[in-house]
Amino acid sequence: MRRYIFLATVLALLAAPTGAARAKERTAGCAGFPRALLRIESAIHMGANVWNAGNQLATYAIYRDVTQQILKELVTDQGCGPLHEVLQGALERAHKAATPGSAGWDLRHGFDTFIDFAGRGEAPKLYPPVGVDRVVAPYYGEGCRDLFALVQRAEHALGGGQAEAEARAMVRELGANGACPHVLSALTLALKKKEPAAALDRLAAGQAPPGDPEEPPAILRRCPLLPSLVEEITFAIARGAPRYDDGRPDLCLAIYRKTAESALSRYAQGGRCEEAAGLLRKGLAEAKREHDESKGAWALRHAFDAIGQAFVRAIPQ
Repeated sequence: MRRYIFLATVLALLAAPTGAARAKERTAGCAGFPRALLRIESAIHMGANVWNAGNQLATYAIYRDVTQQILKELVTDQGCGPLHEVLQGALERAHKAATPGSAGWDLRHGFDTFIDFAGRGEAPKLYPPVGVDRVVAPYYGEGCRDLFALVQRAEHALGGGQAEAEARAMVRELGANGACPHVLSALTLALKKKEPAAALDRLAAGQAPPGDPEEPPAILRRCPLLPSLVEEITFAIARGAPRYDDGRPDLCLAIYRKTAESALSRYAQGGRCEEAAGLLRKGLAEAKREHDESKGAWALRHAFDAIGQAFVRAIPQ
């Protein structure tokens, strides 16, 4: 099986010796460090391009969700002390920021410091805070100086299962104040359609409502954790392809199937990552129909490649 790795450069970095004993000391006790580094590299690639395209809120959302997931799954405070502190501190600073742009920079500096640990075992430079006074968020930003406060309210409501109550509260407040007309319009329509959670999710991700010209490519819609998904299928290919090449398509298929099923349960809840989820479901269905394990493995590999290629097309290289 051909070995197509989406993040080959980062994998090469992880495979090569750094030449810094202190780097090894800092990261050796953190089992999730290599995968966290891959995830961060992918998030920076995606977020920087979204930022340059003029959507600082969406960049913040990508960095926020990836940071939270890494802290929860890969870089816990047990065994990853200094690395955990870097990302946790960045997240705390971002929550206190005044705009999505400032928050995005706080998280990006956390990522950069994390990468510094990989190469040198320490942060060789201090990254000064970057203040971004203007709200830069297509669709939502016009006439909405306090947009970031609404985004943070949406985050809390989604996390606490209070989407409808929060959406109604926002509609009342914005209607009374005559502020944030696009946020008001999106939430009002969502309440009529009984879709408040999806609307708050799009707001928190910096993504315009369905059908708006500012809506991102399908692979990115409601999927700020796409960098994590791409990292997971990359890792699955790195483990599965050698087994296929060694004449064990059954083991390769098992790795691919487990990865696809896990990704669906973790990333596709509530209609998120719909495009990627559709590709994974199609691959699983085709693999299930195949009696030949080799063909089954290829069915899922094609699904993985389709997600990776869509990611590349959506994010300029």
